[in-house]
Amino acid sequence: MVVAVLGGTGKLGLGLVHRLARAKYQVIVGSRDPDKARGVASVVSDETGGLVKGEANLEAAGLADMIIAALPVAGMRDVLAGLGEATRGKVVIDTSVDMANMPGQIDCAGVRVRSILEDVRATAAFQTIPAAVARSQGTAADCHVFVFGDDPEACRATVDLAGALGFDAVVSGALSDAWMSESITRMLIGLNIRYKKRSIGMRLVGL
Repeated sequence: MVVAVLGGTGKLGLGLVHRLARAKYQVIVGSRDPDKARGVASVVSDETGGLVKGEANLEAAGLADMIIAALPVAGMRDVLAGLGEATRGKVVIDTSVDMANMPGQIDCAGVRVRSILEDVRATAAFQTIPAAVARSQGTAADCHVFVFGDDPEACRATVDLAGALGFDAVVSGALSDAWMSESITRMLIGLNIRYKKRSIGMRLVGL
């Protein structure tokens, strides 16, 4: 399977690129700057021995079977606006967190991704995974991935992908419920800052 990571040169995106490469996926690093994407892909390929290449976001999306959108909320619309045809019918996993979002706000980042791209099978996942954990060398990670979406098959595909990357994943609600994961992420960021850590995540017990 070919997985594109749009925003794959950012912190979380790059961590997921490393995990995908080590899990033997074919990975495409997507970026507004294709030269930067190719440079990052070359480094990751050398470090992991994986099949990794870099492309502009449009080409990356068009070549992929599944897409991870690891984009900052501020630039999301500009990046995704021209990708409708390249993403049509594909599972698109949004990882972004709107730091200004209010609890219960229906316009969470994952809903925005679906509204911009329209004909995609959108899910939200990986928000609560620290970038340091995503990039860590171990196969298994002691964090749960919370998956949100309205398409059961897309949710299942997201859970399977997360599992292949060493995470336990749980379907946690509709796409519009992903604000909950965004809120948890804001808390986790605060905890990592307060306790001078880089890898505080969240794991469910009793499941």
